[in-house]
Amino acid sequence: MRQYPTVEELERAVDRERRVNVVAGPRTPVSVQAEIHPEQPDDLPGIPPKAKRTLGSGLQAIPAKRRKIGVTPSLYRNIAKATSPRESYWDVLQVNRKRVPPPSEAKWITGGVLGQGGFGTVLLVYDVARGAQCALKVVHYSRGMSKPSCRGVVNELKALAKIAEDADPSPFLLRPYVYGAHWAWRSSAGYLHILTEFCSGGDLSCYEYRLSEHALALVCAEVILGLNHLHKLGIVHHDLKPQNILVTSEGHCVISDFGGAQFLDRDKLITREPHGANAVMTVPFAAPELLCDEDSETTHTQAVDYWSLGTTLVSLLMDDAYLPGTDPETPLGLKLGGIQQRLQDHGTSIELRAFIKALLQPDASMRPMFPAITQLPFLQAVDWKAVQEQRCPPIRMVRELGALAHGYSVPTARVHKTRHPADFLEMLRHERLSLTVDDSYDAEAHLAAVTYEL
Repeated sequence: MRQYPTVEELERAVDRERRVNVVAGPRTPVSVQAEIHPEQPDDLPGIPPKAKRTLGSGLQAIPAKRRKIGVTPSLYRNIAKATSPRESYWDVLQVNRKRVPPPSEAKWITGGVLGQGGFGTVLLVYDVARGAQCALKVVHYSRGMSKPSCRGVVNELKALAKIAEDADPSPFLLRPYVYGAHWAWRSSAGYLHILTEFCSGGDLSCYEYRLSEHALALVCAEVILGLNHLHKLGIVHHDLKPQNILVTSEGHCVISDFGGAQFLDRDKLITREPHGANAVMTVPFAAPELLCDEDSETTHTQAVDYWSLGTTLVSLLMDDAYLPGTDPETPLGLKLGGIQQRLQDHGTSIELRAFIKALLQPDASMRPMFPAITQLPFLQAVDWKAVQEQRCPPIRMVRELGALAHGYSVPTARVHKTRHPADFLEMLRHERLSLTVDDSYDAEAHLAAVTYEL
């Protein structure tokens, strides 16, 4: 009897034909966790105990100009009809099959844990009324966060609010799940909840060493269009890397995780506090102007995102140990020269090498940005209209992302220890923002329900 190849064997065969000729072998472990600078000392006291009073009680009324975030604008109130009350089931990716209760019994059911960021846990949840799955980020803010980490959460809410209110949203930016009454809320137990669309293809780090130069050009095109739209909204991502570029089920790229977002002023600049006190970034991917330890305020532009696009390409093509920010003792010029030599030694095209070299310009004013970047030889063959209309998916073989559940231990997301925890609600008030109080999702109960051993 003929033995047919497995899916894995077929995938490996296709990869051998299409992948860029890069170095194989084990990757050098490099931290890709976003960091807050300066880091908090490790010898500080533990997480402060929960306050006994009800969260938010005693807060003064916020002026009428305050903007309530997380509430779906009327533009998006194209709400689908509720599902039929008859019994149905939700096939959770790679985990199990769960019964979907009628909307009168439950609003949400949880399939598992998708991952953890710097301060929160991301869960795969199912909207019972509308029959749709989405991603829910849960942050236990009442445990206490340092001021920079708290600012990062607030900036993420601000960025998502701008994206949600955009009349002409970009398909290459992660959007809030706007089909309910609100997409962000807080619970009386001290949890922040942020609902976004779910991208089932994982992130770009799942496709390292696996993309042809043609696919890489399309990846860059989609990310560039997403960045350009983000910059038009006055937002600089500040923490672009493969882990923050999600892949949809159709193989398109979506920029996500706006915890490091910064906002351009009227002069299209970002002011950086002394010693980078307001910077949330991943050092190996960060632009050199973000790593300078200055005693005074400095400014930078959206060019930092284009540097990170260059380091993202490096990470997709070779070991992360080659990233410019991995070794502060090695001169930057030597690191950049090593990247070019490595690419040349392993047969990458001169167009791709020149593209990466242009993005990794230490002088920010010399980095190509939109629209000039579209004219570089590596991208000249790109049909930008087709890319904008999502007719050219960069990734043809999409991997389904599984959710961890039942028997997997899920540690509590790390919270930066500090002697002086910031008041998250007060910081929201300062930004003229507010969150609806909603206890429809019990984060602790849902997490316990999907992680117990069967």
